[in-house]
Amino acid sequence: MSLKKLEDLLQTGQKPQPYPTSLVKVKVVKVGHIANFTQSNGQEGSMLNFSVADNSGAVLATLSDVNQFDTVKEGKTLQIRNFLMKGGRLVLTEHTKIMQGPLFDVDAVHIEKATNIITPASPRKTVKETKDLPLRQMVTIQGEIVKDEAIKIVKVSQRDTNVRTITVEDEGQLIDVSLWRNLAEDPLVKIGENLEITHCITSEWQKKPTLSTTRNTVLRKILPREIIIFGTVEAISLKDNGIEISVHTNDQYKDFFVNNDIMIEKISELQLMEKSAKEEFLLQKIPFLIELRTQGSTVLNMELL
Repeated sequence: MSLKKLEDLLQTGQKPQPYPTSLVKVKVVKVGHIANFTQSNGQEGSMLNFSVADNSGAVLATLSDVNQFDTVKEGKTLQIRNFLMKGGRLVLTEHTKIMQGPLFDVDAVHIEKATNIITPASPRKTVKETKDLPLRQMVTIQGEIVKDEAIKIVKVSQRDTNVRTITVEDEGQLIDVSLWRNLAEDPLVKIGENLEITHCITSEWQKKPTLSTTRNTVLRKILPREIIIFGTVEAISLKDNGIEISVHTNDQYKDFFVNNDIMIEKISELQLMEKSAKEEFLLQKIPFLIELRTQGSTVLNMELL
C-alpha cells in the first residue's frame, strides 16, 4: 500500500478516482457542518464536512459513514485508506478505513488554506459598500437592527426550514438580511440591537441588494459606532437627567438622548430654568437644525446650526 501526498491526488481532475490500495496521512484542520439529505431510495443520510492538510496541499473531505464521525477531531492526524478523489474533494464512505496516527506539523500556508475551505474569508464591509458588490460575495457587516419580521417556515431540499428577515442600518444605509435556520431564533435579534453579522452572501430580491446568512455566520453583539448626524429636531420629551429628541434625518425619524450637561453647555439659558420652563423654551425653538455625534441613541456631542 503506497503513501500518497495531497498534491498528487489533486491532479486527478473532476472524474471520480478510487484509491483502494493507497493511503494518505493528513491533519484535520477544521471540522465543518453535518449535512442531512434524503437518498434516492428514500433513506435519510448525513455527511460530515471537514478540511485536511499535509505539507503539500489542503482539501475538503466529506465522510458519509456516521459511525466514523467521532474519529474526526480538529488537530488529529488521520491515516486514511480506500477513498475516492472527486472534483478535488476527498470522499470517504463506509468502505473507507480511518485510523489515528501521531501528531505531525503542517506548515502555516497549508493550515490557512485548509481553514479557509471550511471558514472562508469574510471581509468587513459597510452596508453602502455591500450594496455595490456582485452577487455571491462573502461579507461581514455591522449595524443596528431597525426592522424585524416574523419567522417563516419554507421548504429547502424538502425540509421545513426557518427564515427570518431583518433590516440592518449602517450610516444611513439599509439592507435586508435573511437569517436562516437556528439564527432565525437567536435571542440577540431584536429591534435596536447593534450586531456584527459574519459570513453573509450577497444576493438580490426584487432587484434590491440583500444578504443571506450561511452555515458559517456568527452573530455578535457590538457597541454602536460613533457617527455624525445632521437633521432637524421636531419633537422633545424632557427627562430628569436629560432630553429625548426626535430628529428628522435622511427621510427618517430617529430618537436620541441628550444629557443635561450637554444641553446646558450648548443652550446656556436652560441652566436656571425649571422643567416646565425648559420645555416651553425648547418648544418655541422647534424646528431647529442640529449636528449630533452619536453612539447608538446616545448623543456624545451636539452643535446647533
